[in-house]
Amino acid sequence: MFEQMVYGIEFFRYPGPDLEQLKKDMDFYKKQGFNLIRIQEVWSYEEPIKGIYDFEKIRGILAYAGEIDLDVVITFSLECAPPWLYKHHDVFHRNALREPVAEVTPYPLPSDGKPGPCWDNPIAIEAAENFVGAFIKELGKYEAIKGWAVWQEASMWPIWDTRGQAANSLCHCDFTLEKFRLWLKNKYGTLQNLNQHLMTNYGDWSYIETSRGLGGALMNPLANQFCNFMRERMNDIAAWKKEMVNKFDALKRPVMCHSVFSMLQSGIAPKWDDDYMLAKSMDLYGASLYPKWFGSRESDNQLKYIAFTVDGCRSAVGEKDVWAAELQAGRPGSGLKRWPAPEGREIENWNMMCVARGVKGFVQWQYREEILLGEACGHGLINRRGESVPWLDSLTGLMTFFKKHENIMKQGVVERSGVAIAVNTDSYILAHQAGMDGLAAKAGMNLHGTLLDMNVFTDFIWKEDILLEKLKQYKVVFLPFPVSMSGEYANALKRYVHNGGILISEACPAIYNELSNCTLQSPGFELDEVFGCREKDILEVDFIKEDTGTKEELMLSGEGVLSGTEIQTNHFIQLYTLTGGDEIATWNTDTAGVRNSYGKGRSYVIGTFFGQSATNFDMIKKILAAEGIKSFEKDHPLISRLSSDKGEAMFFYNKKDTETAFEFNIKVGLDYVGHYGGALTENGIRIPAKSSACVVWERF
Repeated sequence: MFEQMVYGIEFFRYPGPDLEQLKKDMDFYKKQGFNLIRIQEVWSYEEPIKGIYDFEKIRGILAYAGEIDLDVVITFSLECAPPWLYKHHDVFHRNALREPVAEVTPYPLPSDGKPGPCWDNPIAIEAAENFVGAFIKELGKYEAIKGWAVWQEASMWPIWDTRGQAANSLCHCDFTLEKFRLWLKNKYGTLQNLNQHLMTNYGDWSYIETSRGLGGALMNPLANQFCNFMRERMNDIAAWKKEMVNKFDALKRPVMCHSVFSMLQSGIAPKWDDDYMLAKSMDLYGASLYPKWFGSRESDNQLKYIAFTVDGCRSAVGEKDVWAAELQAGRPGSGLKRWPAPEGREIENWNMMCVARGVKGFVQWQYREEILLGEACGHGLINRRGESVPWLDSLTGLMTFFKKHENIMKQGVVERSGVAIAVNTDSYILAHQAGMDGLAAKAGMNLHGTLLDMNVFTDFIWKEDILLEKLKQYKVVFLPFPVSMSGEYANALKRYVHNGGILISEACPAIYNELSNCTLQSPGFELDEVFGCREKDILEVDFIKEDTGTKEELMLSGEGVLSGTEIQTNHFIQLYTLTGGDEIATWNTDTAGVRNSYGKGRSYVIGTFFGQSATNFDMIKKILAAEGIKSFEKDHPLISRLSSDKGEAMFFYNKKDTETAFEFNIKVGLDYVGHYGGALTENGIRIPAKSSACVVWERF
């Protein structure tokens, strides 16, 4: 949606410096090479009394941005609603006990006002639309505005309300409940059909209530459907926000939102932020990335975190652009805590990995250190005294390189490995119902990281795309935590393997259906034909350790194609009876892993959640080798490519603690035009320890 790469910085939100200081700072960042600033408007500051607006500071920023040719994106912080709205109207979310979630603040910290008003409430909707209409009517005329952001770190916060109710606390108000009933009516048509599928016996639609307890109270089909409803509701809210902006913006400028710790990283609830759903109605999409805050102090893990997050967003959005919508640009702080400051080398690594995995725009977080205690003295490319930080030069130097080769960086497409990780929200919802949200998220995250250790970059493919037969574009598909699925989903997997695909599954495939009810057997929905086995028993790892008094990790023994490997168990061990497949793993004398040929393809099922442990590197590597997927040892440099009709860019990251040399072959038809980082050799490049490099070729 933006013709050029975006090199932006989060520039202003209330409270902040006065306008004259902001103008000086804008001059500074313009000279540093930034081409965009993002302003986070805060509703509570700008409509202090109903119908009385205060846009003067933002008006001054926009006017000056136009003078110095600096683009602007406006972020609407509608969750940070003004106090008068709460004072005069009951627009609160309701927790599971039907109590108002009254955690409101006029400040953007700590969570941009979230959860804010309930966007199913017509009074809240009208108030927000009146404000956005007034804002765009007054300020939308400024040509410096190039786009809108309608949901900062889109999610339902806080995770806990004041009563300690978790996860299912949002939202149980009458408006949301009525919308849920309508959602059920649209899905099931008749009450008789709903009763049959959900194992209920309601006599009237109005009798339907949400499951308001915790723990076991969530373990029923109706609660399962409420989770599906909440996931779709996030898209409805995002779509409403976009439609609202488009309604008032005559120029129809692009609209975006972004997530933080989305479903792939933290589970489906209580935030309900599924990238696939949130991105559906947006013109472009992104994520927050804080690699030395939320990722790790260890350089390799920082890049795993970035690659995982960006690959998730990129896979969710299809052809749309992905932004690093908040990219750590300083040292986080909170209260009296001070996280370590980033080094210039780390800043280069983070930005390189973003571009290597397909990011087309950056918003560095943020331009000046925070002053509010929640993130006091944190972030910033200049400190609170206005002095630039040591790592700024590294960032601006890299930006200069990207701009020089922008035709490739902007148009380049991420090279695919032919490997994908399936994302089935049914399993995420089941994990939430069982109080194990992290289990589903950790399965995909760790599997992605283990594959990255082998230099195998992967896509993610969501249930909705699997049902559209899009698995066929991948040679190998992994099924992490495949415990819950529908018959339709299982049939799509069957067709994929039958037509020549390679399916690699963790334990317990389809042991539950899409409503979180047990199937008759595992693998369910006739997937036993695909995997060549049936469940014999399921053992819980912790109980085995308790009974045997061991603290050692329990290992499966590799057999056949996995001979010579051991497989660390996690959570469960599923044992199998062979019905046609070959044994590839055992627990004691029982079969705990099976390989099978089905149609033109093959399947693997390993009787544990093998993706949870990096010690299963050798097992996964052997399976990939057997299926012709090239991989490398852990200390091999990470390599990722962007390709376009203009040329190619190859990105490297040296995992070693010492300088390393890497040789590469230059493709026919390409001319070397530049590089950043490392030192070119006759046949390749030398890269310093824990550092990144990029080499660019143009086509002739």
